[in-house]
Amino acid sequence: MRKGLTKNPAIVAGYELDIFNEHEALRKLAEKLCCDVYAEPLTSRCAFPSDHPLFCGDLLPASALLNMTLAPYDFVLLVGCSLLLYPYTVLEPLYKKSVVEITYDAEEGFSRTWETHVCDVGWFLSELTLHVKKRERERTQNLKYSLLSKAASAKFRMGAEHVLYQISKRSAGRAVFDEAVSLSPILRSFLGYFPKRYFSARSGQLGWALPASIGFSLAALPSLAVIGDGSFNYASQALWSASKYQTDTVFIVLDNKGYAILKSYARSRNMEVTEEEWLSPETKAESVANAYGVDSRVASDLDSLESALDWALSGKGPKLLRIEVDTTIPQLF
Repeated sequence: MRKGLTKNPAIVAGYELDIFNEHEALRKLAEKLCCDVYAEPLTSRCAFPSDHPLFCGDLLPASALLNMTLAPYDFVLLVGCSLLLYPYTVLEPLYKKSVVEITYDAEEGFSRTWETHVCDVGWFLSELTLHVKKRERERTQNLKYSLLSKAASAKFRMGAEHVLYQISKRSAGRAVFDEAVSLSPILRSFLGYFPKRYFSARSGQLGWALPASIGFSLAALPSLAVIGDGSFNYASQALWSASKYQTDTVFIVLDNKGYAILKSYARSRNMEVTEEEWLSPETKAESVANAYGVDSRVASDLDSLESALDWALSGKGPKLLRIEVDTTIPQLF
């Protein structure tokens, strides 16, 4: 491994680490190097435990933003990830940056212009840890206080930051299935990553989380599906299974009155399209849930939010809670 790794490196971790149980090997390397660790853009699994002090959050799926975030580092180690799964901008990622990638995935490895090794990732990390020098440095970043500040500022507009902060205080013990789509970056920040406890669809996000969370709760642990009101329309029939088998599943529908992810994408290209009626279908998820025999409630303001969350996230499911959140279109593209 090149000498630059011991100067100012950063690690970008991906979904393979959760699939192959390699978090501990990566933790040892990151701590020896005392380097910042990022999660790959839109990761589908726990890339690195988010409560670790070296974790710096998620990279965003745009080459310009990737380059900006990783600009301070002279070396980037990509571990079990796919940096370009969603390369929404045309700029070359990591341009003129010293990069090495290690992966289990031969297809991923053979499609990159930088140095890539297809190998046993855990073995590679363990061997590398033995050969790098231990680094010491001060770190001033504190994601926790930054998140608390964002939650507080979003409170009175029913912003997703406040809502997801309140969910995070009550959701311990449940595996999270994320199909919040436009609000997914905020969800990841507040609910966090923990091994075998965070799941999202790698190939797309419509209609997956609701049935996946039901199957998971039947086979393993209690689950929490957080989905958008647009996504809910794609697989609501799965609620029949939740009702039939009385799964310990909680469904939280974040209702921002339409397809905010499409509105955000449209706004970056043609602002007028965001006003089209077909982008704002209104869905009463609680009525659908009741029809399938799943208990449901609605939280439409601050006065009802906390009591509704207490109801949804205490005891056993299945339960559905629709929460009306701020409808401001997020800047994602």
